[in-house]
Amino acid sequence: MPRRIVACGGDQLYFPALTRYVLDLTGRPRPKILFLPTASGDDPANLLSFYQTFAGLDCEPSHLALFHRTVGDVEELIAAQDVVMVGGGRRSSPGGRPDASAGSRPASRTRLRPSSVRCATDSSC
Repeated sequence: MPRRIVACGGDQLYFPALTRYVLDLTGRPRPKILFLPTASGDDPANLLSFYQTFAGLDCEPSHLALFHRTVGDVEELIAAQDVVMVGGGRRSSPGGRPDASAGSRPASRTRLRPSSVRCATDSSC
């Protein structure tokens, strides 16, 4: 299955049909989905919404904390996912810039699985 990019307007998590569509694109019975909260800056409310949305679905949700990183190899984490959901928008992230010390290259340059799906949301659309 080819890699795909699904661009969405803001609030994708509030549209269950779109969420299911993105998961179905992977062709996997229990896809791994990673949330990169770039616009919300690790906001607990956004992370809670993400996990609540995927709690009832047959998938493995996780997130990459950008400000208080606990993952040693970011590239490996991203490459192991079936879906990478990047939260976008034009809001300023609280607390300054994300921790750039962990990880060797930007997420946009990380090689993903051939069947992976990138899902970019943008609240400014």
